[in-house]
Amino acid sequence: MFSLLLICGLLLQGGEVQPTDVQVVKYGFRYSTYGTVDNRASFVANFKNLGKRTVTAINWQFVFFDSIRGDRVVDVISFRTDDKPIKAGSQRGYGKRIDYGALPNHIKGYAIIDRVEYADGSFWQRPKPD
Repeated sequence: MFSLLLICGLLLQGGEVQPTDVQVVKYGFRYSTYGTVDNRASFVANFKNLGKRTVTAINWQFVFFDSIRGDRVVDVISFRTDDKPIKAGSQRGYGKRIDYGALPNHIKGYAIIDRVEYADGSFWQRPKPD
């Protein structure tokens, strides 16, 4: 079994705009292979709710970039997690497992928040690039 684990902190690449009341506190990517039958990867992200409203859903992305070739984005994988609310002041981890091939060592990744939905029906959406 081969395993690669990337764990990163709060630093966001490329000056991504993020919500002020929900924060990515930890994220990672784990690739495992069990012979030729299973080439899946686990993507994890821990979010902290710094606000006063309960978070009911988070759309988040895992962005892979090429650290040798000028931090060029090589892939973006989008996830939606709406099965575990995050109460005000709490922290929660989410994970998704999908088919995803092995990556060279110079490909790095980070998690960003794309959309946050709150129990009161309001939401925060990351602005789309021009």
